[in-house]
Amino acid sequence: MFYPRYSTTAITSKSVRVELTEFNKDISTITITGVKPVSGLTEKDIVYTPGEKVVRFMKSGSAEVTFVDDYGNEGADIVTVSNIDTNPPAVKAVPVLADDLLSVSVTF
Repeated sequence: MFYPRYSTTAITSKSVRVELTEFNKDISTITITGVKPVSGLTEKDIVYTPGEKVVRFMKSGSAEVTFVDDYGNEGADIVTVSNIDTNPPAVKAVPVLADDLLSVSVTF
């Protein structure tokens, strides 16, 4: 198991970068060997470079990340990002024209 470090945990409309940090202080490097969408994602929603230790999520969801350490130990774990919201807030304005046709009252 590794420990994911998120670029942000606040709600955002931008991508979230997840860095894999070591699960053992004696191991200096974890590298990603693969990423597979699990829930709510497609392969287009995940950006990574094999051999690196960073995964970028373009939208919220889960992915299985496979990795290897310096000693050749392989592993896999699920990484979940749930703070990406790309839907802008929706507001509906309701205009009401005054009887004298000189002003408009708008409510939301």
